[in-house]
Amino acid sequence: MITFDPRAEISGTYAPVGWLVGILLGVLLVGTLYKIFTSKVLSSRRKAVRSTLHGLLVLVLAGYLLQPAWPRRDTARHAWVVSEVVPSAWKRKIQDSLGVKKLLSENEFSESLEESLGKPLVEASRYDSVTLVGQGFSETMLSQVPLSRLAWVPYYPDDQPSALHWQGLLRQGELQRVTGVVQSARRQWLAVRYAGRTLDSLEVPAGQQPFALEFPAFAQGRSTVALTLGEKVLDSLRFFTRPVPPLHFLLVLGSPDFESRTLAEWLGRQGHTVRVSTSVSRGIQSEVTINASASSAKVPDVILTDPAHASDARVKRALTAGKSVVFFNLTQPQAEVPAINRALGSTFALKQISSEATVPIQKELLALPYAFTTRLGQSQVPGYPVAVQKREGTLAVSLLTETFPLRLSGDSLAYERLWLSLLARVQPAFADHIAVDAPLLARQEGRLAFTNFGQVPEAVTIGQDTVPLRHSPINPRAAEVKYLFGRAGWVPLADSLEIYVDSSSSVASFARLAGYLRAQPTVGAGLVAPAEPSGQRLPGWAWLLLLITCLTALWVEPKIA
Repeated sequence: MITFDPRAEISGTYAPVGWLVGILLGVLLVGTLYKIFTSKVLSSRRKAVRSTLHGLLVLVLAGYLLQPAWPRRDTARHAWVVSEVVPSAWKRKIQDSLGVKKLLSENEFSESLEESLGKPLVEASRYDSVTLVGQGFSETMLSQVPLSRLAWVPYYPDDQPSALHWQGLLRQGELQRVTGVVQSARRQWLAVRYAGRTLDSLEVPAGQQPFALEFPAFAQGRSTVALTLGEKVLDSLRFFTRPVPPLHFLLVLGSPDFESRTLAEWLGRQGHTVRVSTSVSRGIQSEVTINASASSAKVPDVILTDPAHASDARVKRALTAGKSVVFFNLTQPQAEVPAINRALGSTFALKQISSEATVPIQKELLALPYAFTTRLGQSQVPGYPVAVQKREGTLAVSLLTETFPLRLSGDSLAYERLWLSLLARVQPAFADHIAVDAPLLARQEGRLAFTNFGQVPEAVTIGQDTVPLRHSPINPRAAEVKYLFGRAGWVPLADSLEIYVDSSSSVASFARLAGYLRAQPTVGAGLVAPAEPSGQRLPGWAWLLLLITCLTALWVEPKIA
């Protein structure tokens, strides 16, 4: 059966132009035939010949615009291969929405490739393109798929995550970011939990929804958090947390209070050097040092102070040196924030969000009834009324009232999460950074990136192997390594680090197939399934030859006569 597929130029965006071209062709044919048959000079035979030639010309032009097609007679065709994990209802949905006539199972596809002389790689040419529906295909089957034209339609099961990504290795206090896609059956809460405590959460509506969750890495060594949807645990995310090199903190205060004393003690327990400078009287400072070190006399990495010290020379000197300053213990933000802006050249701005004295942030945590307005170059700590601006150094302002009640109530995890989230935005960039994109998968190649190394090593130890690094040709302090992981579980890295390799879970199968397809040069970045082939059509050169033939005949006909 012959079908028609009008060209996009006249049937899509330019449909009015298409109608105009069709009308003009009709008017041209009718006008030409009228002129031929009313002519008194032409004989009946010449009228028949000339009208036939003009009719053929119009027919060729109309055929080029309508693009007639007929079924292919060869064995090449498009194959839709569906995974066993895809339910029947979703298969029918694919067939109805995309007009697919037949879906092949993995076994049926492999058997069809082996029908001819038992040579799958040769017989694979019978398919001019293949679309994989779902995930969970075997490696044997993927090796048989022809790569001439390959696409993928992923399957997102209800209440299950897909395309999960997170950092497999980071430092204590750095923000862990978990991204992915979840197909939710109804509106419910997606959360990351640790020891029964919620680290970050997001309400997702029914249907397919991308998500991003963030939380600071607070426990050193091996860490495991649970990704939950409602009350259901979707997956366990494992990563390794490196200790943070000791930093130098300076607390500049008008008078000591319980908030600053609690914060100084907590920073000291983290191994940092902490100096607490308070004003005893005018011109007289009292200073207490926790974990004194050789760096105590240098410019501190982070200064924590109140708005009354915005003009302090130590604050300005630290910002000029590229260090960080955090303002907390605000009481009158509508007056104190403009004073900070005048003293340090920042651009913080506030808007009042409540008429109450304080607003609740979470249990045992309150904030002033204001919020920061959006400014260019400004970011906010997720979940807390803390704004950060990058200038010569880093400047942060907190609208939280008091944080020590969290520790007094026994919720030390919430206290650590708060201050680690805040300090992660202002702490300096550390040397010897190693980036690991998780999940790493068993029997699949993974990539580790080494940046900001003073002296990049020539090789790194992964498990029992010593693997050479590939140094960056443009950055002498960066390198990378690609390694094929053989087994699942925790794998030693370098001297004291570890990375986790996932086994064949649902998340791993999705990531494995996505990585395989992205490695193929014939798969588009969008992983969109191609349309079912509509049939055989005349190539462009054939239409050009027909057009030239008709025009030549019309030019030759009067001369022959």
